[in-house]
Amino acid sequence: MKATMAMIILAGMLFCHCAHAPQGPKWTFIGESKRGSAFYIDPETICYPAEGIVNVWVKVIPCESESIHAYLMALVEYGIIPFTEDVKETEDIAYSVILYEIDCVLGSIVSIASQDYDEQGAVLESSTCEKQLMQQYIGLQLDWTPESIV
Repeated sequence: MKATMAMIILAGMLFCHCAHAPQGPKWTFIGESKRGSAFYIDPETICYPAEGIVNVWVKVIPCESESIHAYLMALVEYGIIPFTEDVKETEDIAYSVILYEIDCVLGSIVSIASQDYDEQGAVLESSTCEKQLMQQYIGLQLDWTPESIV
């Protein structure tokens, strides 16, 4: 996980194009997890909205063991959450596209938007998270690093 986040940060710093949400993305492979999940970025949509801030779209094609469905089913198996229709629907997720905001000054990475897709490329679920609303809701400065939560 640390290596994956490092790749995302490095990829964000290497490219200097600025654009908005991906329109016809040209995905570039940046690496994979030890279990085989693949990670891609769209270098044409990397954006620098402020000094030390990088926004980058990342496409994640999870291997079966790292899928959100596998994670949720493990929680069901251990009795942490109930099996619901929402859990069942995650089985159809083939890949996700996530917009990350990387703050090079604070050393933080925040997911600010995502979409889940099925095998045919149809959108299954979309979500956005306004950073300021999230900070206000939890009352914390978002200055964590991936290493701090491992």
